[in-house]
Amino acid sequence: MSLLDIAALMRRHAVAVMIVLVLAAALGYEIKHAKPMYNDSSTVAFRTSGSPFGVGNGFLVTADLMVRSMMSPQSEQLVRQAGGTVAYQVSLVNLYNIEFPEYAVPYATVSVTAPDPADAERTFAATMEVLAEELKTRQAGDGISPAAQIGVHVIAGTTGDVPLSGYPKRTFGALAVLTIIATFLTAAFLDRRQIRLRGFRYFSRWHLSDVAARKGRQTGTI
Repeated sequence: MSLLDIAALMRRHAVAVMIVLVLAAALGYEIKHAKPMYNDSSTVAFRTSGSPFGVGNGFLVTADLMVRSMMSPQSEQLVRQAGGTVAYQVSLVNLYNIEFPEYAVPYATVSVTAPDPADAERTFAATMEVLAEELKTRQAGDGISPAAQIGVHVIAGTTGDVPLSGYPKRTFGALAVLTIIATFLTAAFLDRRQIRLRGFRYFSRWHLSDVAARKGRQTGTI
């Protein structure tokens, strides 16, 4: 299909094209003027004072256990009781990718994202508090002495109210591409439907004429 064909297609369905463009412009306006989200996050290590790097399967098992525990309804309730007001996320640090995850170190990421920076800060603090307390309580229940207990240590992160600016150029670029695709597909769909409708009408007229002719021959009027 040449550029002239595409231009003719757009002209034949100008109303539909305008509707798609108006919807895309409205979506772009919403994206541009949307309130920023704020993020508090940290990477924490599960380790003891005698093993600062947390080497060993015991540390990995502890990290995995605490991540699962923190994402349970019981821990979510504890976070709310401690002052959390929005959702949080606790996950093991993946050293590879989603398709082939590799959890080889006892590290976890604690993250909170919210439209209000105060909510993000309060929930992050509450999550860290519950995580440390739950870890301590579990080990005390197993009879582990305080000196030998595994602790939670922040090793990296963006603690504080950090707005997520995203990538506006990529966002609007992707929106522009999707708008072009949606405009073309909409016009092409309407064009095919119009052709089919014309064919159906032609077939219906031909069929009715043929039926009338047959009846005329049977009655002797033709």
